[in-house]
Amino acid sequence: MSLQDFFDKCPDSVVLCDGFTIQWSQPGIGFGSFYFQVKEDGTILIDNEAMSREFIKKILNKLVDEAKLIGE
Repeated sequence: MSLQDFFDKCPDSVVLCDGFTIQWSQPGIGFGSFYFQVKEDGTILIDNEAMSREFIKKILNKLVDEAKLIGE
């Protein structure tokens, strides 16, 4: 099996190993925290403080966009 064959057989998955918290603030919206946690069965829970899935994605994108990548 070639290395590419091996990579092609990798599952499409994301696994959260430990929980984490993101604190955010947005003009006109306010501030809050998102708490990410993993149940024993592997289910990921997000305490979203009544914010939408789209808003959480926006905050996560902002976090990644503003981060300095170690490999850069």
